[in-house]
Amino acid sequence: MPYMLALRAADLPTKTAAVLLCAMLVVIPWLHGAELLWEQMFAAALIFLSFSMLLLSHSRDKVRHSAVRFSVIFGVIWICYHVLYLIPMPLSLLKLLSPSAFSWYTHPLMSESPALSLYRFATLTEVIKFAALVALIPLVYRLCQFRQAAQLLIIVMVLTAAATSIYSLLNFATEGRFDIVPAIPPWDYPWQEGIRGTYSYKNQYAVYLAMSVALGTGWCMSIYQSIRLRNVAVTHWLFSLSFLKLATVVTLTGLLYITLLNTASRGAVLSLSLSLLLVFGSYVLLQADRRRALMRPRVLIAGSLAVIVGALLFLQSSAFERFTNYEFEDNGRQQLRETAMHVIADFPLTGTGAGTYPYVQHNYKPASLGNSGMSQRAHNDYLETLATQGIIGTGLTVLFIGALLSSVFKRSNAGASPYLLACRCSVLTMLIQSAIDVNLSTLWLPVFFIIICVLGCYFRETSQSSRTQSEGDEAEQARQR
Repeated sequence: MPYMLALRAADLPTKTAAVLLCAMLVVIPWLHGAELLWEQMFAAALIFLSFSMLLLSHSRDKVRHSAVRFSVIFGVIWICYHVLYLIPMPLSLLKLLSPSAFSWYTHPLMSESPALSLYRFATLTEVIKFAALVALIPLVYRLCQFRQAAQLLIIVMVLTAAATSIYSLLNFATEGRFDIVPAIPPWDYPWQEGIRGTYSYKNQYAVYLAMSVALGTGWCMSIYQSIRLRNVAVTHWLFSLSFLKLATVVTLTGLLYITLLNTASRGAVLSLSLSLLLVFGSYVLLQADRRRALMRPRVLIAGSLAVIVGALLFLQSSAFERFTNYEFEDNGRQQLRETAMHVIADFPLTGTGAGTYPYVQHNYKPASLGNSGMSQRAHNDYLETLATQGIIGTGLTVLFIGALLSSVFKRSNAGASPYLLACRCSVLTMLIQSAIDVNLSTLWLPVFFIIICVLGCYFRETSQSSRTQSEGDEAEQARQR
């Protein structure tokens, strides 16, 4: 396969960096998505080691993609800002910056040195994770410069997700007989209550699957597009290696979808559905030639069959059963959001410190929420980020992520490749889901998100350059004529 030769021209350090990155893509989803502290530090260590290998490579090419470059710059500023939370400071300065933090540290039972973070160890671990996320951006982008490397990363991500899907379906069917990744309490529910995969919290596994379904769909579209470009008759390619490859990828993507439905996660299913509708709907409707292509009988029949099969699978799933029984009941999420708003009101400018929310929320939440694992999070990543990082930190986070998103979703006259559409859909799925659940308590989901954002930047860049080159070739042919 050409993907296996993607890094053939690279030197040894670059190949080592690629191997380490692929190893992380395969291993970390099987470690609860890096939920425990040692799992998070192991994942971060793999990223740092891979990044170090890249620094040792002979290539010293600068990152020329402006969005990627600005994201790294804002990311470094973001990390430096959070390092300030770890530094002890005079009480007078702390009172000026955060009166509530001043009250916290002047409590008679508090003996630690005053700082912006209410729990410095929690913030220190977050700073390490933030640094890993920032290092991931130039690492992935640099590796993508080798032919087919970006496609190889997507294939590894989809195949890994499919492996966890098969593992999950086996345990779902046998009531956990093959369970080798036991859930971390209090999420150790029976498998029949919903597939949790290799994670503990099934909603986090569900959003991982939803993002992988989007990538798998893009992979299928790419294979089909390559078949169409060859202008091969249907009777010929039905018995070709290309058809076997397409059928295999469609089957794997279908397994991911079936597993997603049986996680019983309403939010992940809705997020994926909405992102598919927005991304592919806008892609088709914005240009007349795409609308005409959509109206072809072959496309209409294939699309209708896909919708019918998807609907039938949904009607037989745990997700449909949960929609039927609970509809849109929020399971106390409104109270959790109100708790986060109370924290924000007390720490508006600087927040409580990254990673500290589980340690401070009990001072604000109503007694009716109890002290369950669910109640320790805001179940809205945007509100929780604002509560812990404050207006300043959240603003820097927006600049860091927004630089990548501006490139991924920027409209281009060159159109969009199937992989770019898949990246957009995958990213949008997590952005929507983060408004109704907690995705940042594990390291893997942010890592997965950042990798897909960088891949999206790369695929948009290559789509634009391909269009420019094509227009140049057409102009040259016109001059020759």
